[in-house]
Amino acid sequence: YKKEFNKMRGMGILYLQYGQPFTLASTGIKTYLDLKGKVVCAGSPGGSMHQQFFDWVRAHGLDPDKDFKKVVYLPAREAMEALKAGQVDAVMEVSTLPTPTISELALTHDLVLITFAPGYREKLTEAMPQYLPLTLPGGTYKGVDGDVETVGSGAMWGAREDVDEDVIYEIVKAAYSPSGLEYMGKVHAAGKGMSLENAARWTPIPLHSGAEKFFKEAGALN
Repeated sequence: YKKEFNKMRGMGILYLQYGQPFTLASTGIKTYLDLKGKVVCAGSPGGSMHQQFFDWVRAHGLDPDKDFKKVVYLPAREAMEALKAGQVDAVMEVSTLPTPTISELALTHDLVLITFAPGYREKLTEAMPQYLPLTLPGGTYKGVDGDVETVGSGAMWGAREDVDEDVIYEIVKAAYSPSGLEYMGKVHAAGKGMSLENAARWTPIPLHSGAEKFFKEAGALN
């Protein structure tokens, strides 16, 4: 961007997005280190998912420009079909849980979620704290019975700093009240991942004063 925009303020984290790069057991790939020399789908065309993926492989000492046999960009369903056909070795995904295409793949194939090699997740989160250490629960996908340590980020909503404090307070209060959280979980699958506990924990920009007021009153912010 040519002009700095610093008037945006956070209203809280809506839900968590999990890094879920995946492959098939037949490839022998288990960690990011195993991706060297492989054909990798780094996300959808025109998206930004590849930027996160490249951060994660760089944390393992791999160079995305040199260490992959090939990097391709495909929509989610096309990427899954390419993996089935052996045209790519691994597919990058960042999404809420569960991701429909991964769930579908796990019904007919031996799914493997690619993980950080020991010690590398800590290395990444120390150097780049915008990535949150997350645990993908075992049983989320068929055949993946154990918990999977990964990283991710929180999807945040926001408002301009000059929006009235009382207006933001009431909006945030409505969304994160028990009835509000129940409603959000009913109208969208991602809403099931919303919680008051996480709402103010990982906001990448300062909170709006109205949101800050509510979270302090609710005990979600010291």
